[in-house]
Amino acid sequence: MLSRTDARPDRQQRRCQLGLLALASDHAIEEELRLFLPSARAALYTTRMPSADLYDAATLGATGTALEAAAALLVPASQLDVLAFGCTSAAILIGEAGLRARLARARPGAQATTPITAALAGLRALGARRLALLTPYIAPVHDSVAHYLEQQGLTLVDQRGLGLQRDAAISALPADDLVAAVLGMRRRGADAVFLSCTALRTATLLEPLEARLGLPVVSSNQALAWHALRLAGDHARVARRGLLLRRGDMQPVDLPIR
Repeated sequence: MLSRTDARPDRQQRRCQLGLLALASDHAIEEELRLFLPSARAALYTTRMPSADLYDAATLGATGTALEAAAALLVPASQLDVLAFGCTSAAILIGEAGLRARLARARPGAQATTPITAALAGLRALGARRLALLTPYIAPVHDSVAHYLEQQGLTLVDQRGLGLQRDAAISALPADDLVAAVLGMRRRGADAVFLSCTALRTATLLEPLEARLGLPVVSSNQALAWHALRLAGDHARVARRGLLLRRGDMQPVDLPIR
């Protein structure tokens, strides 16, 4: 049975005002974030940035060109608590540190995050240093994510890219196929599993996977929701959405950008 803390937030808790800059081609991120963010806890405002439905370094790297214009469309003249860029691999390819600085300039006063920023903070909060990494990407994009995680001091005990090149295919990946891919990875010595990509549908899969694996399973959208809440000062728990959100006592610990 859920405790009152799990079931609903404190009535005095102010709702997080989250502005999301999503890629035009992403089929899943808004639906996923609404599953990870209880409506009583967060208001989600979204705008889209131009992007082709194609995962390669050039296409992803170009997605930041409209960032400032897109940010200006998010409830103008309203104060956002958090502004989030909505693509894991693009944040890495554009440059996480520079991207966060641009987000901060685009909406002064808002905290800035990206899925990889959030994932690194969440993994650090979990004490996870050794990961099994699963991405849906083609090899060059997968490799950029794997390399970046290693640059941040994390060890990959196993890694796998699924070779999908379009957002539509990533979001349409059957849940059974995603679960089978995770279960097929080597996990000996891992502290956690990381599922990278905001186009992956993971919200209903994390807790069953954690029960089977005996490990935390962190996804891009889950981490983004968790980080946004914590940056907005909300430390209450969210039930049934994985250990990262279920643990209300964990604080965001940002790894330094290297």
